[in-house]
Amino acid sequence: MLYTKTVNQILKQARQKKGLSQAEVSQYSSLTQNDLSKFENNKKDIRLSTLERIAAALDMVILPIPKDKMSLIGSLLSSQDKESIEKTRTLLDDYGVSDDED
Repeated sequence: MLYTKTVNQILKQARQKKGLSQAEVSQYSSLTQNDLSKFENNKKDIRLSTLERIAAALDMVILPIPKDKMSLIGSLLSSQDKESIEKTRTLLDDYGVSDDED
């Protein structure tokens, strides 16, 4: 399997890498620091809208990608050739993700 971390683990790791406390991140969401701790430790479920605010506080986005496309994306992202990079961009564009400015 290409990705085995949970969303909780990914966001916790991102928060720690940025040097932010749970209290700082919770200011950007509807969660208390205690609830954020429970979420990070997989002891509390939260709404998608709250998850998006946590991600935004960490300068991230939540990107739904079908499981059957994950291995393809992983192999394309690990490639260094321009054709593979372009295929990755096209695939992400198909799912509504673009780096184009509006």
